Amino acid sequence: MPCAARVALLDAFGETCFYCGAAVGKSAPVDHVLPWSRVGIDGLANLVVACVACNTNKSQSLPATGIVERVVTQDRKLMERIATELGWPTPLDRVVAAARGLYRGQAPGTPLWNAVGQVTPVDLA
Repeated sequence: MPCAARVALLDAFGETCFYCGAAVGKSAPVDHVLPWSRVGIDGLANLVVACVACNTNKSQSLPATGIVERVVTQDRKLMERIATELGWPTPLDRVVAAARGLYRGQAPGTPLWNAVGQVTPVDLA
């Protein structure tokens, strides 16, 4: 992850983990909310700053749907401004479409990552 994207996300959203709110430093990991291994989306709408514990524990797991909802409802104008400044795509619509496809394809009860040591079963109701 280029340093410029990390710095921009930290400046925009603060030095806290998107998932748990823990304080993070300038070298905090940047996590793909929808795992890169599953969707290959590197745009800003799929990236958040995470603490080492959350980033490591989540790994390639699908996050709980509430987490995805939080990331796709972030300040869109702010994300577009960051994207323009960095010359980095946001592909919000692509992230939303990928999430819908991923979750619809999961069997009922599939565990979704919610927090370190916490999973919740998929429930698309």
